[in-house]
Amino acid sequence: MPLYLTDTDVLPELARARSVLIVPCRMCPATSLSLRHNKPFFELFKTFFRSPALEQHIKTLQARIEEHGIKTDVYLPRQFLACTWTPAERKRLRTRAAFYDTVIVLGCDSATESVRNALQFTDCKVIQAMEVDGIVNVKIRFHFPGTVSLEDSKIIPVSPRKSDSTVHGLDPERART
Repeated sequence: MPLYLTDTDVLPELARARSVLIVPCRMCPATSLSLRHNKPFFELFKTFFRSPALEQHIKTLQARIEEHGIKTDVYLPRQFLACTWTPAERKRLRTRAAFYDTVIVLGCDSATESVRNALQFTDCKVIQAMEVDGIVNVKIRFHFPGTVSLEDSKIIPVSPRKSDSTVHGLDPERART
């Protein structure tokens, strides 16, 4: 069950950036954008396992950033879920990110944490460009000749956190004592 993500404006945070590496998680952002723009999740014979909606979003983001004179590039991970990257994938990212001063993550808090973890001993600034609005429940449909679409979606809003201690499984009253 993917997370439903919406965009945040990252341009104010790029005031001192000279170069940006865009790092997308390839599952939840692709799902969210496919649903929002009513586009296929992927077209096997046209885009293989790349989401047309995510690809377009990345191009638009790159263009907006480059208008401000900032060099951009995209890191396409081999693994779909950024929150479950292997140490090898994190090392690949670290090697690639060494040439950039800022990394923009298209993904949830967990994807951003994976990127921060991979880049923890570098000087790269990590910016999260999407936020979680809910959990999306979809039906996957296969259409000839190899198009996969997401239909009958329902977005279940994420309830606000009661407190950080509740999130970590602690009763807030017991955590104070």
